[in-house]
Formats: sequence, C-alpha cells, structure tokens
Amino acid sequence: MTADKTTLNSADGTDDAQIIVTVVDKDGKAINNCPPVTLAVESGPGEFPTGPSITFTSNSDITIRYGAAAMEFRSYYAGKTVIRATSPELKDASLQITSMGEPNFIVGKTSPVKALPYVRFAGKSVTNALAKLGLNNPTRVSSETAGHGGSMANDGKLATFWQADPGDQNAWISVDLEKIVTVSQTKLIFPCAGNWRYRIEISENDSGNLKLISDQSENTGSEPYRTEAAAAKVSERFLRITFTGVPAGKAAALAEIEVVGKLDDTSTNTLVPR
Repeated sequence: MTADKTTLNSADGTDDAQIIVTVVDKDGKAINNCPPVTLAVESGPGEFPTGPSITFTSNSDITIRYGAAAMEFRSYYAGKTVIRATSPELKDASLQITSMGEPNFIVGKTSPVKALPYVRFAGKSVTNALAKLGLNNPTRVSSETAGHGGSMANDGKLATFWQADPGDQNAWISVDLEKIVTVSQTKLIFPCAGNWRYRIEISENDSGNLKLISDQSENTGSEPYRTEAAAAKVSERFLRITFTGVPAGKAAALAEIEVVGKLDDTSTNTLVPR
C-alpha cells in the first residue's frame, strides 16, 4: 500500500491523499488478480468517502482492477492515522498518514467516524451546463510559507492566500477538481497588484503530460484580478498554475482560484459526498 503523500497539510477536509493498494506476489510484483480488499482506519483520525473503511469487491463497481485500486483519504482532525489493507489469505499491509493543523484527534474523546453506504450515481448529463469549480477542493503545492498553506488559495476568503517559499524558482499550485472537466475559463485573484506571470495547465493525474490552456508568461498587466479563457478545449481533472515571474520582492502567491467548465459525464460512478 502506498500514497501520493503521507502528510496532509490541513485537518479541515480540504487536503487529501490518494491511497493505492496493489495485489502482489511473494516477490512483491503486481499480479492481475481481483480479490476482495478492505482499507480500514486502524487508529487515529481520517476517513474514506464511505467512512472508516471501504471494501473493493469483484461483484461491485468498486473493485481491484489489474491488481490495483486507489481511493481518496482525508481528515477533519490532526494526528497520526494508521490505515490497514486486508484480504482473505493475503498478507496485510499498513500505512501511516499524518494530518496537520487543528483540532487534534483525542483517543476516547473525539467522536468516531460514521460508516456511510456506497451509492452509485446515475444522474442526468451535465456536460452542457457550465459549473464553477475549485472552492475548497484539495490542493498540492511546490512549497509554502508558514501561515500560507495551499488550501488558502481556494477557501473563498480574499484575506487569506497561499504563498510559496521565496526561494522557489519553479513555484506551482495544483487544484484537484475531483471530476473530469473541460475548462472554459479561469479566474485568479492575487494578494496584491503587480506583474504576475504564469502558465495554466491541466492534466489527468498531476504527475505529467500537462496540457496548456493559457500562457501568461509574457503578459504585462498589473491588475490583481485575472480572467482567462481556455485557449484549447481539453478535458482533465487537475489544474496547475506554474509561476514564471512575480513582482519585485514578492514570492509566488494566490488568494483565490476559480474554474469555470463543463463536467464530463462519461464516468457514472461517484461516492456519496461528505
């Protein structure tokens, strides 16, 4: 069992980790099997979309495919969480996730997470409707300074903002839209006026193959509010803003990110929202 991150920067549910479980043979090599696998919180805070545990089974649409599966995990309390993966006749695996911030998880006092049922979503197509996205979605950043975490770039509060480390020469912030989206427009609000320069890209998994939707590397404007139409129609999940220039004496920073786009209805599965 692995995760794309083992530290959640906030305990308010706006940061999450992708937990990946893989069925392997005795030599640790992935195999093409689909056994039932349960991920469960063994100790500490945190939850899956279905509560303290979730099970992948071959007779449902949540299953181990080609030997692997992934699930989102987030926390509303600070502390260390141990997650255990189990399956009949297979060796267990465990993973520790640390969530930062407040309030702290207190054993015996903090209310336990309630189990929620999995519900398959089958709604009407919404691809023709524009939606505003990004508010309180999970974020990832190249770096951050104390008191200016990534989640402050999409918390709906203009007084707060994400700020990269002043020495970060390739600063970026990524927003997980949690849906496949064809981006039509982006709106960025900076902490102050100045010549902020950047590229806006979108990708499937935030780890490569970034597709450019707006290049503002050569802009000369100084307004703190920027709205750009997407230069190309591409449908992906992760939106990334990479800074190529900042005002003199400033570090890369963003107060708010808003994305306008059309949702892709090709996927009919979702989990009950919190």
